[in-house]
Amino acid sequence: GIACDVVSYDYLPLLDEMDYVPKKHYAEGPEIYSHCQEIAKRYDLYDLAVFQTTVTSTVWDEAEEVWHVKTDRGDHMRAKFVICANGPMCKPKLSRISGIEDFKGHSFHTSRWDYAYTGQNLEKLQDKVVGIIGTGASAVQIVPEVAKTAKHLYVFQRTPSSIDFRDDWPTDPNWARKLKPGWQAERRQRTIDSQKKTPEQIERDKKISREEKIRLQEAANIDHMMRIHRRIEKEVHDPATAEALKPWYMYMCKRPCFHNDYLPAFNRPNVTLVDTHGKGITEINERGPVFDGQTYELDVLIYATGFEVQKTGIYNEIRGVGGRELNEKY
Repeated sequence: GIACDVVSYDYLPLLDEMDYVPKKHYAEGPEIYSHCQEIAKRYDLYDLAVFQTTVTSTVWDEAEEVWHVKTDRGDHMRAKFVICANGPMCKPKLSRISGIEDFKGHSFHTSRWDYAYTGQNLEKLQDKVVGIIGTGASAVQIVPEVAKTAKHLYVFQRTPSSIDFRDDWPTDPNWARKLKPGWQAERRQRTIDSQKKTPEQIERDKKISREEKIRLQEAANIDHMMRIHRRIEKEVHDPATAEALKPWYMYMCKRPCFHNDYLPAFNRPNVTLVDTHGKGITEINERGPVFDGQTYELDVLIYATGFEVQKTGIYNEIRGVGGRELNEKY
């Protein structure tokens, strides 16, 4: 299931302040969720939080010197300061597929998971034929879990992901006991410092031509992707499926993933990869997705199609001094 792909000791916020050490090298969804809840309780944020609410406009009043914030629930709030912390990827994206509204089965986006339909442990999918559109970061985490319980699972792929080994392990309790106050800030700073180049490295780089840098990068890229290909050949038993799962692009052209159960999931008899050869699903009828003239009849269709990406992540109206709209400036 869902987990972070950044080391949890760096990724989870306020670990020092909460006197908490993550259970694993890469924290999983339930632990991240629980940690966020504990932060909210510790700092009394629940009393001030407004959930399931969308801000529709934020307008600066020059006379009052305050922001007027309005929501889709009719709220009108006044604030001296407004912080936009919603991130650039917070709005689910559905692919523009013809007939998407014609499907008569059940459907939902991965970020709006319907546990009432699937069951908390996906046990209600045992008699269901399931389809997942997408093979990116969301699908890589979901496919192995759905494959365990679904009657049959079809995975519709446009572009294969680069799947590396997930080197994960439980937190060493002896290491955790020895941590001193300020350990997370120090750890994060070491990570930042490790990215800095020494004067010697800078001078060395100056002596390498642009063409040579490109050649070296491409050589390293090819070596890395060939290793990924070899791993796929080892993990996936069917040669045709393995070939379809191989990324054909340069590393980082698509967000790289790592998972230990995604590739083996395609060895299960109840899992079928539908490779669309880069075309993607372009049609859905009342029974299910259509590709190459064939309709794949489904009970439920899950969209693992990611999120809309904007530079600011701001979708509502924000007007500042002189009534100028923020998106006009940035």
